Order: sequence, then structure tokens, then C-alpha cells
Amino acid sequence: MDAGEFDRPLTGQEIKRRVEIVLDVMKHSMKEGVHFGTIPGTPKPGLWKAGAEKLAMSFGLSIDTSEVELDERDGEVTYTVTAKAFSSDGQARGSHRGVCSSLEEKYRWRRAKHRREWDNTDTERRRTKWGSDESKDELQVRTEPNDVRNTILQMADKRATVALIRKVTAASDIFADPEAPAADAEPTEDKRPQRASAQRAASGPGVLVTEARVLKSGKSGKGPWTLHKIEAGGQAFVTFDTKHYALAVDAKANGERVIVTGKKNEKGDFDLETIELAPEAPAIEPAATAIETTAAASAPTDSGPDVLVIEGLAQDKAGKVFTVRAGGLTFWTEERPIYAAAQALMAQSKKARIVAGEANPAGEFQIVEISAA
Repeated sequence: MDAGEFDRPLTGQEIKRRVEIVLDVMKHSMKEGVHFGTIPGTPKPGLWKAGAEKLAMSFGLSIDTSEVELDERDGEVTYTVTAKAFSSDGQARGSHRGVCSSLEEKYRWRRAKHRREWDNTDTERRRTKWGSDESKDELQVRTEPNDVRNTILQMADKRATVALIRKVTAASDIFADPEAPAADAEPTEDKRPQRASAQRAASGPGVLVTEARVLKSGKSGKGPWTLHKIEAGGQAFVTFDTKHYALAVDAKANGERVIVTGKKNEKGDFDLETIELAPEAPAIEPAATAIETTAAASAPTDSGPDVLVIEGLAQDKAGKVFTVRAGGLTFWTEERPIYAAAQALMAQSKKARIVAGEANPAGEFQIVEISAA
């Protein structure tokens, strides 16, 4: 990477090259769970510190985190670390501050070692953290700030470094912030009525129904009832509505895609709210893509340059199978770097060149390679 690129406006090709460097490093030099990983609540992978260090090396940047501030007011510990990036010729390229405190939820409380410890702790320094039901409630006591002092310093350093690298390498459209609110949600209040969750689920632009069956049935004062289970897009929903169930059964039998929404109930299941057939994708002229839409393809095929615009992205419940909608076709992959590349191209409104293998019975093509057209 030419250090001079930091001192002048970049051309579109230079910006594209930077993005390609990030994607190439992710694909060939990073390992999921070590350099990046899944963050609940966001489809993009989170960048870990080890991954940030890899990117810094790739862009010829050195990181200085020696500027540290310590606040010990009221017996608590708060560290503020300033990370600074320098190019190979010693020029400053950016800075970012990371803060971590013993007052944060994850460091403020710990599980009691046993019931006696909790009973003998002052009421102001203990609590019961509610789980989804009483069997999952947890007795907790306050952590001593000095016991987590070093952990807090390391976390402040990590937050500063990762945020800085995401900023100076323009990798934010590929990697999510590992300290996003979704990853640091506040705990459930110590009030039983608040157990109910308002969490919602949506299937995305159009997914296949993989399961539709009867869970159980019975009778009540209002008459007979039947509870159904519908699984679509890797998410399970339950419903008493026979019309919704019938639509799901037909969609599954015909291989039609649906759009589903639901709301999480007190038992942790998702109550089905709506289900409807997804609009059919527009027909693609043969000249627009070289990919055959039949399952007979036996070797990887190339979409050709400047032909596919990414229209939508999705992932299954476990975050292991990713779906890419492009050029009116549906592709899938289990490779997170490939999915991240698709996310970056979609975020930049760029056309994609996709090399894909044969289609599965659902007419979805496995992605072998994806790049900017």
C-alpha cells in the first residue's frame, strides 16, 4: 500500500483496490472464531483484535496504544486508551479512543460461587438476574473492581484498536462493530412481568418453507384447536391459524417462496403473524447472464462481467448458510468471507461477477467465487 494514498483524494479504482485487499486478507489469512466472528443481531461478521492486527499489517500501518488514562472515582475503575495509526514513513493516519469501565454490566456482576456467598452479601451488592424461566434465574454478586482491572484495560485497548482499523481501512461495510448495542444488550430487569419479549422475526425478501406440520391438538371451551409449526428461512414459527398453515403446506409442496413475520412469545417461540407468497422474480433474458437455471449444470459457470446486481441478502437461524439474491437468481454459500464480499458489493451498489456451481433441487446455485465486475 502506497503511503502517499493517505495524503490525497483516492480514485474509484484505488478505493476498489482497498476493499479488495480487505476481502482478500479475510479470505486467505483470517480464520472465523480467531480473527472475526458472528455478532448476534447483525448479518455482518465482527472484527476481532487479531483480525484488526492482520489488516494493519496488510496496509503497512503500525498501531500505538501507549496513551492511557485511568479514572478511579468512587472506587470504580475506568480506562481510556487512545489508539493511533502510523504509516510506514511515520505519518499519523488516524486515532480513536476506547473506553471500558468496571461499571459496565458484563464486568459489574458475576455469578455467586454458591448460595451461602449470595446470602452473606449485602443486599445492595447482590441481585437475582431473571432468565427466560425460573430454572434459568441466576444469583449474582458485585464484582470487586480490582479483580477485573487488567481485563478492563485490555478491553479498552481492543476497542480503540479495532474501531481505528475499521475506520482507516474503510472496512466498516465488511465488518460490524463488535461492541455494537446488539452485543451488549442490557440485562432483563428484576421484575417478573418484564419476562415477555418484544423480539420480532422476519424471513427476509423470500424464503422456502422447509417444514409445515401439526405440533399438537385438543379442545377448549371455544372448541377444538390445533397448533402448527412452520419453518421458513431457518426460523421456526407456531400458529393456530389453519389458513396460514394451509398456505405454508402448499408453498412447501410447490417450492414457492414466502415472506413471514412473527413475534416472540413468553415461551421463547415465535408466534406467526403474517405469511404470504413472495412476488416472483422478474425473468432474466439469456443475454443478461451465462448461468443456466436448471439443475443439470455439472461444472462451475461464470456469470460474466457487469451482469449481476445484488438485490438481497439473508442467513439462516444458525448463521451458517447464507443466501445472496442477484440478477433475479438465488445463490447460497456456507463461506462467511464470500457472504461478506457480497455485502460489501451491495453496500457500494456495485455489480458482481459470480462463479457458481450446479443448482440444488430448490434452484439455488452454490457460489464458488464472487468479485466486483
